[in-house]
Amino acid sequence: GSMTRAMTEAEREVFEKLIDEGFGRFKETIRHGRPALAQQPERLDSAATGQVFTARFQKKSYPLALAQGYRMYRLVITDVWNAAFNIVQLAEIELIGHKVGQSPDGQVVAVDFYANGNRIGQSTVAPFTFVWDSATAGSYALTARAIDDDGGEANSQTVNVTVTPGVVPGTGTILREWWTGIGGTSVADLTGNANYPDHPTGRDYPTLFEAPSEGDNYGTRMRGYVHPPVTGDYVFWIASDDSGQLWLSSDDLAAHRTEIAYVNGWTNSREWTKFASQQSVTIRLVAGQRYYIEALQKEGGGGDHLAVAWRLPNGVFEGPIPGYRLSPYDYSLSVNAPPSIVLAATATPTSTYLGGTIALAALGDDDRGEANLTYTWSVTAKPAGATDPTFSANGTNAAKNAAATFSMAGAYTLTVTIRDAGGLAVQSSVNVSVMPPPAAPSGLTAVALAYNRVLLTWVDNASNETTFRIERRLGLNGAWTAVGNVSANVTTWQDATVAALTTYYYRVFAVNLSGATVGNTAQVKTPGMPPSIVVQPLSVAAGLGMTVSFNVTAAGSPTLTYQWRKNGVNIAGATRSTYTVPAVKATDDGAVFTVAVKNPWGTVVSGEAILTVTTVGDGLREDRFPNADFTGVPTTSIVPDIDESGVNGTVSIRWTGFLVPSVTGYHSLYVRATGPVRLWINGVLAINGLRVQTDTLLKCSMNLTAGQRYSIRMEFANRGTTPGAVQLLWSLPGQGAIPGGPGGTRGIVPASVFYSQ
Repeated sequence: GSMTRAMTEAEREVFEKLIDEGFGRFKETIRHGRPALAQQPERLDSAATGQVFTARFQKKSYPLALAQGYRMYRLVITDVWNAAFNIVQLAEIELIGHKVGQSPDGQVVAVDFYANGNRIGQSTVAPFTFVWDSATAGSYALTARAIDDDGGEANSQTVNVTVTPGVVPGTGTILREWWTGIGGTSVADLTGNANYPDHPTGRDYPTLFEAPSEGDNYGTRMRGYVHPPVTGDYVFWIASDDSGQLWLSSDDLAAHRTEIAYVNGWTNSREWTKFASQQSVTIRLVAGQRYYIEALQKEGGGGDHLAVAWRLPNGVFEGPIPGYRLSPYDYSLSVNAPPSIVLAATATPTSTYLGGTIALAALGDDDRGEANLTYTWSVTAKPAGATDPTFSANGTNAAKNAAATFSMAGAYTLTVTIRDAGGLAVQSSVNVSVMPPPAAPSGLTAVALAYNRVLLTWVDNASNETTFRIERRLGLNGAWTAVGNVSANVTTWQDATVAALTTYYYRVFAVNLSGATVGNTAQVKTPGMPPSIVVQPLSVAAGLGMTVSFNVTAAGSPTLTYQWRKNGVNIAGATRSTYTVPAVKATDDGAVFTVAVKNPWGTVVSGEAILTVTTVGDGLREDRFPNADFTGVPTTSIVPDIDESGVNGTVSIRWTGFLVPSVTGYHSLYVRATGPVRLWINGVLAINGLRVQTDTLLKCSMNLTAGQRYSIRMEFANRGTTPGAVQLLWSLPGQGAIPGGPGGTRGIVPASVFYSQ
């Protein structure tokens, strides 16, 4: 536009802001107006200088009906707070209007169209339309870009569209073929006939998936494509007389068909529910795709028919399926096309052994049916000089599953030729290997570790063994017997089943499924059996002066020798299986006794037996009889001393054990009793009171040695109903020897000096 006067810098800044944000596209009618401020400007002091004028402009568009431009618009900014300052004129602006298809400063010459950012076409003629007829199913963001004759560009807003798949309709018919003069009621009678499938009696194209009556002894095949109208789950039915089969492919290839329903007997025409097998499972189909479908029927005699129905995802039942859902199979496509490979040749396992068998499998397909194919296996590579393996089946349809047996090790390539009835063929190969027997081990040695254990070691010279087998024999003329196995790569083994003083021979085989190889033989003689401890010596606890014995029971031959040890030191003369300590001393406490048992093949040392010296006695053994003459079965117990009172009734009591004095010297022993009583020391009768009838005190004196054991025995009898009493007392050396005398002291003999055993 043109200016009426030169602009100040501040005015220019505001004007440029207006230019940047104020123009839009103008069309249709001319209107007068002023751009409005989205926000009022700040007030400016008229007396001030150097202030910055700020304002935010709102975008405005003014439609113009004609292409006459150069209408003058004047921008006036008014100070609404002070009307006196109401005449700030910045510029006069020319707004140029233009028609649709024109730009403000030029002519639109082309519009490019884009889908998801990719250019899909261009229009160069107003009103610039474009038809996109190659869109596939999916979601798209569509935009247009206008280009003027000066190279200027402007982009439209985005329009989002979704393209759904189209539904391919059927052509209205399905191919029907029939074969006459075939007996039987089974579909196998049709498919096994020499004229099936290539030489039908006739063909036609029904407009329903239903065959007309043809009489007796014939078979029918109806095949073509079914076109689902919507994506969803479908169910199919077949009705036939006699037997029938319904097949459906996962796509439009016959090779991928599978049986989905069948009739093994017969049904009435369009009787869909006589047998459960007439109905398929739910099958999901996609709209816009076609699916190969095939129905087979075999008629023997009587009524005859064939029909196929389906249920759409919306629940609508169509039976028979109408022609507009179908299109026929082009039988001309089946004119002797080469077979195809469905399953390439496989071998299970891919490696075997001499004399082993490998399972071979392959599967082809043919436009005339897989049953017309033959499978021929051959050897296309093998080791030099090797004979071919034998095949369990070959040159037949059954040979698609065969077994190969090998008689020589090495690598082989086996090839199957799949040939159709017209002589066209395809091939598939698989590589297999036959392992040789492993290399024999070497360096076998046998070492006797003991009378009952032999260690074998050898060198592994193979990398393909699965196990090593160990064999043994007795002497030079014994029979070889397998005695052990170890895993591959193991080169040691111990034989724990040998006997003493026996000569053995060993050999080791390296083994795999192809065979076994043996290395050298090793000889070994086992030594005699060393002695063994059968019963270990036992630890003992004994009082001072007691005699104790330690015993060991050992096995072995010939005659065994013994050597007892005390605290690890041999005991002179202790060379028998029993060792006796004649009198236990205090210094024997904690002594450790062992015995070494020896024969020519070894020595065995017993476990430890510990001697514990008890310095405090445990009392005496008391036998209490229910009569006065010490007969019958007594009641036995251990008592700490002899101090009985209140003995009622007729009873006799005997105390036995050992007395071990703690000091040396003359001891005075006293027996106080109300009835017959006697005392023995070391087997000598020391006090005899057989005639005692009332409370009587009896005494004896003897010189006793500290720590020495003295056997003691005392007996007392009570007769009648008067309660009796009995005591054993003593006075130690220096305590006075006369009862009740000056300085005399006596008391009950304590348990600490009595030992029950």
